[in-house]
Amino acid sequence: MESQLADFKASYVRIGTEDGIPVGAGFLVSEGHVLTCAHVVAAALRDDTIEAQAEVPRGRVNLNFHFLRGEPHRTATVVHWQPRGGPVTNPSGDSAVLRLTENQPDEARPIRLTATNDLFGHGFRAHGFPRDTDSGVWAYGVVRDPLGNGWLQVEDTKEQGRRIEKGFSGGPVQDQATGRFVGMVAASSEYIKAAKVGYIIPTEVLVRTCSDLISLQERSSDVLFDVGHKQDDYFPNESQPLLDEDYNLFARIIESHLEMRAGQTNRLNRDTLTSAKLLVIPLPLHVRFTDDEIKDIRAYVRKGGRLLALSHHGGDPHHRTNLNDVLMGSGISTVPDTVMSTEDPLVRVTAFGSPGNTILGEGERVGMPLACSLELAPPAQAILQTSEDSNSYKIRRVGGSITEVDKGSSGSFVVGAVARYGNGRVAVLGSWTVFTEDSLNSEGFENRKFLLNLLRWLVGHDKDATDKK
Repeated sequence: MESQLADFKASYVRIGTEDGIPVGAGFLVSEGHVLTCAHVVAAALRDDTIEAQAEVPRGRVNLNFHFLRGEPHRTATVVHWQPRGGPVTNPSGDSAVLRLTENQPDEARPIRLTATNDLFGHGFRAHGFPRDTDSGVWAYGVVRDPLGNGWLQVEDTKEQGRRIEKGFSGGPVQDQATGRFVGMVAASSEYIKAAKVGYIIPTEVLVRTCSDLISLQERSSDVLFDVGHKQDDYFPNESQPLLDEDYNLFARIIESHLEMRAGQTNRLNRDTLTSAKLLVIPLPLHVRFTDDEIKDIRAYVRKGGRLLALSHHGGDPHHRTNLNDVLMGSGISTVPDTVMSTEDPLVRVTAFGSPGNTILGEGERVGMPLACSLELAPPAQAILQTSEDSNSYKIRRVGGSITEVDKGSSGSFVVGAVARYGNGRVAVLGSWTVFTEDSLNSEGFENRKFLLNLLRWLVGHDKDATDKK
């Protein structure tokens, strides 16, 4: 809980008028960039006429990093503008991105917004500046259902305490249970004085209305998750891709243990990959990599980049993608088959560290419900495989139908491998579920230790994975 609060405070800004009267809040979403509401900017500039105008407003917005020592003051200019539209009772838009006119304080750091499928009933934390409270107050409550405009209703369910009210707009909303930042405060029920109701713009709506948001977050990231190859007929209603909520623990482990910032990108090209220390491709679905993307990813790795690719049962044909084209030259390819439990498809397949690797010791276990096996050629090395007496067998798939059941004489199938490729490093796993929140918290398995050791090898914090102990 303490680290969650620290993340909130390190990103949070108070936005005010030129003479210091607070009118709302905002938060860092990337180096030097603050997200807030358009109506907060209009109030800060004391010009209500710009709230609904299409043109990006001029003028400098005053803000302070409220929770940092000395409350450092900065000014900022508007670089993205989505004014509030629609009637007061059913608004839309209302977002703005500000660029600081000088460097952010050393203690300040951006937060990563997360999209979640269902927040109903979750407790939340927010902070704001109601009238005559320059020091700010906290508000806590519960998230309710979405409205017709995509915004979420929130309620204060306490007898005592503050609710979302005027002065909270533009601030981040943090899920108290998970620590995830799930949206931005947008409005309160000023028209129904007795109601303890407020409204937040969830991440998925912010991404649709603020086209710069994903690109801003990717710029300040050491580790990039590819979210641009999981759409098409699997997610027909999403106009912008987002990081699967199952991977949020994965991202938090990266940030807390490796002191690297995790972000997401829907563009894989030379420009977006230049500053990334690690690219994660988490199960491409029904979207193929273009020739240019394949060329740029391979060039990125050959020049010293690091790649972690996650597939799943059935391999490329089952998921209508071409991950193997990206992996060509590494000596690792996914096989169109399914490695599963002999007991039940829902029982986790147990895989063990391969002999001679330092990423997972022999006898240590990693669990996954299903996987595809991997085919290796030099210079690739196995790091994870089922054992001869494990509860696993393999179904070979051709054209999507089961054509062969292969229990094998040994029952040992490679489901994880690494390779050096040029000056870079590549790791491939046959299951995207290895690092979901469920798997990382599974008792009796070493998924979390495996993730940490694999990441350390990938980013060069450890010796070669195939060095002898």
